[in-house]
Amino acid sequence: MSATGIGAAVRRKEDLRFITGKGQYTDDINRPGQTYIYFVRSPHAHARIKKIDSAEAARMSGVVAVLTGADLANDKIGNLICGWAISSKDGSPMKMSAHPAIANVKACHVGDAVAVVIAETLGQAKDAGEKVKVDYEVLPAVADPAQAQSSRAPLIHDDDPVMRRIEEPAVGRRGSRPRSAMKKDYRNAARATGLFPIEGMYRIDLEQTGLIWVDRREQLGAWHQGADVVPRLG
Repeated sequence: MSATGIGAAVRRKEDLRFITGKGQYTDDINRPGQTYIYFVRSPHAHARIKKIDSAEAARMSGVVAVLTGADLANDKIGNLICGWAISSKDGSPMKMSAHPAIANVKACHVGDAVAVVIAETLGQAKDAGEKVKVDYEVLPAVADPAQAQSSRAPLIHDDDPVMRRIEEPAVGRRGSRPRSAMKKDYRNAARATGLFPIEGMYRIDLEQTGLIWVDRREQLGAWHQGADVVPRLG
């Protein structure tokens, strides 16, 4: 029996199946009659969607449907939810702009999905996706966080849901300090060379987001690597 508690060596249980090729991912699942999707994504960080022509893609072999943000809006499908709502320093609630599953009217970041192709095979979906023609009006964008704080910086969302004066709480999270304290440290430092950007840190899953829905006589079954997404889809 292995030791338990803080600092104890815990034997990993999942390695054997992964290193012997027996791991199962969402892409390994193949159900009868299964179809595949391919997202057409914006190459621009900020652009107005003037027109989407999907007629040629819809006529291609194996294509079941081509959907856009306008289709979702017409079907009254709402926004994606915010998984982690925060508050501003003054206690006001977070301002959340429209966040449709498929961009409608504007693309708000590079890779924003503007259309989705559903086809009988993944290859057919990709081929059709390349035939979807999107006419963009490229808008100003800022990629530098410091420049983005300027009052003259372009706004991605037209309704200006800008969170200002956000401050991390001083207690409750290990290592967190108020922004005012960090600014004071910077002013009082013996030598300050300036501000420099660093990458944000976040854990990355071995398998990225994937989902398979199965319609069983008006009941939906799902395969997904995340434990929290399925209840939220209801």
